Amino acid sequence: MVEALDRPKIVRLSVPGPGRTLSAITEERARHVRRAVQIIERSLPVRGLNEKLDSLLLPRWSSACTLTNSEPCRSRAAWTIVNMWLLALRGGVASSSSQFADAEDWFVGRFRKSLPSLTSAIPTNAARDALLELQQLDSDAALLQLLPYILEPHGPGSRLSVMRDPSTRFARDTKKQNGVFYTPMDVAEYMVGRALPAFKIAPKGTLCLDPCCGTGVFLVAILGRASQEANPGFDRLDFATRHLYGIDASILAIESCAFVLLHHCLPTLTSQAITPWCAWQALRLNLTVTDSLKLQRPTQTSSPAARKATVTRNDLRTRLLSDLRIGKRSRVDGVPTAFTDDSLVVPPAGKGDLHPVNSVFPEAASGFDVLVANPPYTTLNSRSDLESFAGEYASVAAFRTSSNVSAYLLFIEMMWRFARPGRSASAVVVPLSIAFHQGQPFRSCRAAMQSAGGRWQCSFFDREPHALFGEDVKTRNAILVRTDSSGRQDVASAASFETTPLRRWTSRTRDQLFATIAYTALPGIDASLNIPKLGGLSQANAYAALSSRAACLGELWEEAASCLPVEACHNSRPHCVFVATTAYNFLNSFRGLSVRPAIVRNLSQNRVHRFNFGDESDAELAFAIICSRLSFWLWHVQGDGFHVGRRFIERLPFNKRSFSATDLRALCQLGRDLWRELQDHRIESLNKGRVTIAFRPLGCESIRNEIDALLIKAAELPTDVSREIQGFVRSVVVVDEDDQRRGHLKTYFHRMDE
Repeated sequence: MVEALDRPKIVRLSVPGPGRTLSAITEERARHVRRAVQIIERSLPVRGLNEKLDSLLLPRWSSACTLTNSEPCRSRAAWTIVNMWLLALRGGVASSSSQFADAEDWFVGRFRKSLPSLTSAIPTNAARDALLELQQLDSDAALLQLLPYILEPHGPGSRLSVMRDPSTRFARDTKKQNGVFYTPMDVAEYMVGRALPAFKIAPKGTLCLDPCCGTGVFLVAILGRASQEANPGFDRLDFATRHLYGIDASILAIESCAFVLLHHCLPTLTSQAITPWCAWQALRLNLTVTDSLKLQRPTQTSSPAARKATVTRNDLRTRLLSDLRIGKRSRVDGVPTAFTDDSLVVPPAGKGDLHPVNSVFPEAASGFDVLVANPPYTTLNSRSDLESFAGEYASVAAFRTSSNVSAYLLFIEMMWRFARPGRSASAVVVPLSIAFHQGQPFRSCRAAMQSAGGRWQCSFFDREPHALFGEDVKTRNAILVRTDSSGRQDVASAASFETTPLRRWTSRTRDQLFATIAYTALPGIDASLNIPKLGGLSQANAYAALSSRAACLGELWEEAASCLPVEACHNSRPHCVFVATTAYNFLNSFRGLSVRPAIVRNLSQNRVHRFNFGDESDAELAFAIICSRLSFWLWHVQGDGFHVGRRFIERLPFNKRSFSATDLRALCQLGRDLWRELQDHRIESLNKGRVTIAFRPLGCESIRNEIDALLIKAAELPTDVSREIQGFVRSVVVVDEDDQRRGHLKTYFHRMDE
């Protein structure tokens, strides 16, 4: 039998891998699609085009919250033409040489005479040039995997793409401004896999929402999961049209999302002879163009208007999937157009500009059963209507002009605000700052998470050696999963929190990343302060004990300030400890710098913390504590694994009173010995002409063992915590024990092994 590790791995192009980024793989195909769109877009006449788009693509039911179209009609038309061609190609009814008109004829089917044609306006030469671009695509499984990313209109725009091609800077700036990042499919599948098992998804009425769906990555993941777990004969189209819902502010994204879902439902179209246009419209019924932030929790209403709206939408869906003529208000015979009768729309009944989510989707009067999202990572301070959200969102209620209100905080609150009380599951992927940021909007959001109740599972991901979204998008992230199975609709169940350490991995081990996540329960934490990143009961108990200590290192020093590294070379104060404001595998702490005159003027301009002590023994004690593995672990638990704040150093839970006189003298001596030994572990690195100096304590294991032992004794922790913390540091530094390229990192721990 072949061992699992020896089996060849299936390469999934929708997942970052060794030497492969999702954006780069996508761009190999997307550039041809975008070029074809651009060729068609430039060739289309504007006159009358918007009316044609409305007749062809206008949703068959609309609400009072629908946003006006923001994208140019020529761009929408060009993307629609290419999308119809791609669908026909994958559906096997067209070849790569087929004309756009042939694909459109197949898409609209028997409504050809009733619906306007978009392709008839394309000049012959433009159609030829666009087809030449599209003929370079392969209609294969990879195309289907990458389709949600291919149809994202911005194109490549990442740190790496700008380094390779400066012309992509505009796309990068646009994506950064809007907080747009590709969600790799393994991330989406993990989140969906955590949320969906809370329910039997098959029963009628289970509703799944992505409130910022883009081109549909999460909706595809839900459809795939449901298909895997279903019985033979599973109807993908029926499932998608009755269970999957999406919201986005971009009409172009929403229309492409409907096409992406339709690609995954092609077998149903063939087996049931449903006109693709009807199937597309049935999917489009559950996708709306609006601002999710301007929606509020559903109003559980049973008014005649609400009941009528639900019945109307169900009737529309049934008729579309039956390929029947619908809509007596059609402007063109046989073609249903959008309903504009206000009696078919749930009255807003909101506060100010906010509307209940069931004014968009009447079926969701009791809330959604499942919510998954990768919200935009932008700030909202530039919005003139920000304060109008204060009555709905706790994250905004604490808004001050000086505060940065991150958009993703409001999407976290949607995890319970849009959810069915007592019976729901939600998952969002957000920046790591949700765990530790001390800004008032963040603290208010965490407090609201705690008040909302439910079971929270929080997993945390570093950006090095590799990042969750890939090497071109270096972010630190958290995946938050909330389940509420209390069955109570009136009162939230008590909140419980489970977390993971800040995980690191290499591209070689990414396929094991989600399969190896284990959560640690944290009873009784105050989530408003922070959500600690812990692995195992031993760490949880140690953190609880350390957090309860009244002592703090800040009592030792006389002054704390920041300075440039050059000041550490000419320091007139004799009893100082310096700590770099950023770190990775160790906290870079030093007593002073001795550098060659030629280097002084080129030293890094990144400021460092400077702590002034009244005497040398206090400085030596503080230096020993800061350089300990226990402090490094606490920094990981409480921070982001990169920035080192003065607040963290100040609150390290030790001072002179923490130790007996004997242990205090020993720690001071160990501080002296460690600084002496660190001279042999000095690192000088050059970045953009500036020299950074660090002192790596990883090779000073015997001294750090003694320091840790004294700190653990003072905190009255079990002695096995020392071994736990040693193992933690090794896992953080080495990351992948079997990767020969990281073998040199293991040499720092030989003494520990001995």
